[in-house]
Amino acid sequence: MVRVSDLGLLWATSPPRQPLPVRRMVPRLVGHQLQQQQSPLRMLQPLTVRGLTLRNRVVRMGAHEGLCERNGITGDLITEHSRILAGGAAMTTVAYGAVHRDGRTFDDQLVVGQDSLPGLKDMTAACHNAGGAVSIQLTHAGWFSNPRTIHKRPNAPSTKYSPAIFGWCRGMNQRDIDSTVRDFATAASLCKGAGFDAVEVHAGHGYLLSQFLSPRTNRRWDKYGGSIENRTRIVLEVLEATRKAVGDNFPIFVKLNMCDGMWRGLSEQDSLRAAQLIERSGLADCLVCYDVKSDRR
Repeated sequence: MVRVSDLGLLWATSPPRQPLPVRRMVPRLVGHQLQQQQSPLRMLQPLTVRGLTLRNRVVRMGAHEGLCERNGITGDLITEHSRILAGGAAMTTVAYGAVHRDGRTFDDQLVVGQDSLPGLKDMTAACHNAGGAVSIQLTHAGWFSNPRTIHKRPNAPSTKYSPAIFGWCRGMNQRDIDSTVRDFATAASLCKGAGFDAVEVHAGHGYLLSQFLSPRTNRRWDKYGGSIENRTRIVLEVLEATRKAVGDNFPIFVKLNMCDGMWRGLSEQDSLRAAQLIERSGLADCLVCYDVKSDRR
């Protein structure tokens, strides 16, 4: 598995509006700790991840752009990612792609499906023409899903009041879990067919998979609740189904946060254990771990 330190730099937000050559970005964007770990010269070396060769180790990871309309790709979003690659980055990540319409937090959020397929193909074509690779972040909002957007109570690991929506969520049964696992796999397969070079499974920042990881939002007593091994089960099921859908020669990234900022919530120790379980499964190729808190209580 590739580690974040091997990639060298992960953008949380977009670079400046004008394309900036990677060699000029190095002294501008590399943090003090990263400079201690490795030299900028190593960061500019190619890296191969499960058959995908990146021209350097500069990757723009998924961070919401706010440029989608009607659940699809726009020209502005294509321009946003194309210019990142035109500046010399190895790969960019299209953010916040919902694997199901019921997992949206707002009306215009990108939904990965047949309706958005033409725009997804336009995105990958433009990014490849810019000389780099392109990934896409796959997510389900869980109890963050907006009831006014999805016209129903949102699904969550447990029936619980969600302060994010000021309302109650519906606890998922086994059929719901199985359906969500399939949604991630189907979305990943569609994205691969659209020309994406990798996918990022979002299991952090308080969204559905992260809600399963946190004992504050996961009050289940079945095989998906209790121990961190059980709470990580759905993440591993998503990764297993996704791996089967995309095959062995296609990179899968996973995003985790190290704690959720909630009282009796996800701890750094539990996050470390979840990361170890994911790594040992061999299903993912890179863990993107953020020491940040999603402190919506």
